[in-house]
Amino acid sequence: IFLHGFGASSETWNDILPLLEKLDATFIVFDLIGWGFSSKPAQGDYSMSANAAAIERFVAENELNQFILLGHSFGGGVAFPAACSDSRVKAIILISPYFEKDPSVFMKKCTVAKLFITGGDDYMVPTDTVEGYYRDAAEPRKLEVIRGADHFWGGYENKLSDLAAPFFLDNL
Repeated sequence: IFLHGFGASSETWNDILPLLEKLDATFIVFDLIGWGFSSKPAQGDYSMSANAAAIERFVAENELNQFILLGHSFGGGVAFPAACSDSRVKAIILISPYFEKDPSVFMKKCTVAKLFITGGDDYMVPTDTVEGYYRDAAEPRKLEVIRGADHFWGGYENKLSDLAAPFFLDNL
């Protein structure tokens, strides 16, 4: 399940998904509340916890038994609590994850496989921030820094998919 960042949409993944087609997996791209093709309630709750609850409902309604979460920026903050508490989540990929609250307590307790990916030129969620999350995280974990990539990955889709594909295969 792919979760985009704040202000983005499921179309975030349009350049990356074709590069992952070689994997024998079903990919679900999810529009967070208020973005892309999702509903945009005027008095809606657009928080990370409300989006996490929407993901949980989706998983239950679609009877998903095993899956990997991939979250970029805000989407990483939405995905991470579920990855740590739902036994159906086999792994999580966090791409320049943004958190509303300090995630260090969850990081230390979360034993699901984690791949952290950050851009060396990310000015929104700096590399040292993601490195701190990585240092706090329980094993198994892996950190990849893509030199030259910023927060939005333009031109680095191949590198991103090259890092994600083996992680998917190892954890399906």
